Amino acid sequence: EVKWPKVWPWDWSRTSGAIKLREDVPWTIELRGGASDLRAELSRANLRAVDIAGGASNVELELGRPVGVCAVRVAGGVSDFSLRRPAGVGVRVRIKGGASGLVLDTFRFESVGGLVRWESHGFAEAEASYDLEIAGGASSIRVAIA
Repeated sequence: EVKWPKVWPWDWSRTSGAIKLREDVPWTIELRGGASDLRAELSRANLRAVDIAGGASNVELELGRPVGVCAVRVAGGVSDFSLRRPAGVGVRVRIKGGASGLVLDTFRFESVGGLVRWESHGFAEAEASYDLEIAGGASSIRVAIA
């Protein structure tokens, strides 16, 4: 468990840091209170799940090959979000609340209302895959092969 200090509204300085994860340990990453200006290079991490509660803004996740299905959940709205995965790793995307500026591999959508559901080519047959769920509106979302 890592607890980051709260940033006060009148403190305009940025807080930053780096955390290195052991590759031989399975990880579930939980971010409470949302995530903003986050770049997570997790291509060598042994991920089981990523949960972001409270929304996400300006977030980049570079992910590796999971063992089985790895859930990536964002509870809340999302803006400027990128998920990159290796070739041969499937992904399923579900967005509740509509989306604008959505790029899913080679497909581009200006805006989509309601519930968005999409699976990459070969998702059902893939031994390794990601299951992305965004439980709020979404803007500028990119899901692609790294």
